Amino acid sequence: TAVEIVDASMIRLKLTSTVYYKKNSTTYNRSDIENVVRATIMNFGEQNLGNFGDMFRFSKLSAEIDRADKSILNNSTRVELIVDVTPTFGLEETYTVNISNPIYRSESPMESVISSGFYHHSLPNRVCYIDDDPTTGILRLFTKSDTNEKIVLKSVGTVDYQTGTITVQDLNIISLVDGEFYFRVKPLSNDVSSSRSQFIKIDEKLMDIDVVENSGSDNFSHVAIQ
Repeated sequence: TAVEIVDASMIRLKLTSTVYYKKNSTTYNRSDIENVVRATIMNFGEQNLGNFGDMFRFSKLSAEIDRADKSILNNSTRVELIVDVTPTFGLEETYTVNISNPIYRSESPMESVISSGFYHHSLPNRVCYIDDDPTTGILRLFTKSDTNEKIVLKSVGTVDYQTGTITVQDLNIISLVDGEFYFRVKPLSNDVSSSRSQFIKIDEKLMDIDVVENSGSDNFSHVAIQ
């Protein structure tokens, strides 16, 4: 079994943001507000990220979103990390992925780490995934039934939530569903750091912005969603 240590050279940020705005304070419609917010987020990334060792400051981005248009009252934004792994096909491989950021550990059964879809040598005709059991820190190989129920197949590794290290053991991938293999990770903090050998990038393709017209009180507070 080969062992591959992956220091994630690029950490992609998946941002999911709900933006509240006051309709009678602007001539923009919801689509316009979405476009303005999207451009603001990408400009923030270009100005503040992209170099080795940079740090993503959540509060600064949240403030920029609120300032994107005078009608915007507030936003609730969730940050997730996307870490790419290049698999070796047809061989059992052990991958150790260093994210350099502590991982959020849920007290509920909801996972904090989940992979993209792939085909495993033991189930060549079913899409498989890997996620974590937050009660144990064990990574599980699973597939889904025809009724979308999760079927856990076996344990395939561990998560060190404190150090941000994912270790997948003896994984034999034969092909990928969408041409890429990655882990989506919930960070402990919405402030994301990078090491001297890493850089951070906001992934526009994965960005999800929902614009909501405020029909009640203007009294909102900034919310960072786990």
